[in-house]
Amino acid sequence: MAVTSFFRGHGGFAEEAVALDVATHPAPEEMEAAEAACFAIPYHTAWIGLVTRGQLAAGEDLVVLGAAGGTGTAAIQLGRALGARVIAVAGGEEKAKRCLELGADVAIDHRREDITTAIREATGGKGADVVYDPVGGDACKGAVDAIASEGRVLIIGYASGGYYDAPTAQLIGRNASMVGVYVGAYTKPYMSEVHDEVIARWREGKIRGVVGEVLPFDRVPDALEALATREAVGKLVIRTSGS
Repeated sequence: MAVTSFFRGHGGFAEEAVALDVATHPAPEEMEAAEAACFAIPYHTAWIGLVTRGQLAAGEDLVVLGAAGGTGTAAIQLGRALGARVIAVAGGEEKAKRCLELGADVAIDHRREDITTAIREATGGKGADVVYDPVGGDACKGAVDAIASEGRVLIIGYASGGYYDAPTAQLIGRNASMVGVYVGAYTKPYMSEVHDEVIARWREGKIRGVVGEVLPFDRVPDALEALATREAVGKLVIRTSGS
C-alpha cells in the first residue's frame, strides 16, 4: 500500500502511479486489495494524531469530528482500541448510526444537535480531553468551546474549507492546546514503526479499513461528486481494468 506523490501532480487515478518511498509499506497478504487501498492514510494519520502528537490515554474522552469519513472512521476504531471513550460527530442519522457500529460510545448528529452542548452532555460537563479534527471551521469551534482542562485539539485538516483559529485567551484559560498533525514530517523508519503498530491491531481484529464502495474507473466523476457532497461513508475505492 502506498501514497502517491499527489502534491506534485502525480495522482492515483491510473493503472500505474508514482508512489512516495516514505509512504510505501507492505500490505498483509490476507488483506483485500480494496481495504489496503484505503488503509494507510487514515490509520497512519490516526496513529500520529492520537498517539504521537495527542498522547491519548485510556479512559479519556475522545471527540472525532467528521467521524463517518475515511479519516474519522479510522480515528473511532483506533481510539477505541487505545481505551478511550469515543464520541463521534457526523452529519445525518445514517452516518451517526454507522459510527456507533464502528465502536463509538456516543454519536452526535450535528445537523440536529449543537456540537458544544452535546459534547458537554456526553462528558458529564467535563468536556473533551482530545478532539480529532479533520474538518475545521464551525465544527472545530463547537468542539473547542467544549474542551476540557488540559485538552488537546488535533488539527488534521479542513474538509469544511478552512481552519478555525481559536482565541489564544480561550486556550490559556483551559490550559488547552491546538496541536498540528502532519504525517509528512516523519521519516521512513519511524513511519515503518507506525505501520507495524497499526497492522498489529488489524491482525488482532481491533481495526479495519472502512470501504464505503468500490467503483469502476469510468465512475471516477461519481466518486468525486459523492465526496464533494459529503455523501460518502468511509473511503471510496476506484478499481482500474487491470486490478
